Parts: sequence; C-alpha cells; structure tokens
Amino acid sequence: MAKVLKLVFSEDNNNKNRTITLQNPVNGLTAEQVHGATDKMIAKQAIMIGNYPADALEKMYYEETIKTEIA
Repeated sequence: MAKVLKLVFSEDNNNKNRTITLQNPVNGLTAEQVHGATDKMIAKQAIMIGNYPADALEKMYYEETIKTEIA
C-alpha cells in the first residue's frame, strides 16, 4: 500500500487551491507539526498559486492506495 501526505494550500485573491503531495511521509504526524512546517513555507512565500503566494493551509491528510497487479 502506498501512502502519501496531501497538503492543500489556499489563496484568497482568486479563491484557488494548490495541492502538494509528499511521498513516504512520517507516520503519526500531528496537526501541530504539519502547521509548524507549513506556516514557515507560507511566511517565506514558498508556495505559489498562479501569480499569488499561498496564504493558508486549508487541509492536510494521508492518502493510501492499494495496487494489485493482474497476472
């Protein structure tokens, strides 16, 4: 099973979102830990949505997929 961490950033100027997918995330991250990292990214304007920097982390979640090969 493959697991990724999805971070959905928002930007108020044009009401759009940007999702960043991180491969092989650490299990058991807390919301506080994720917000600590993403707040720094937002403060440094490291995430752009179109021509505007993201101004908030809208949501965060793990996503798991199951791949089954067909023989």
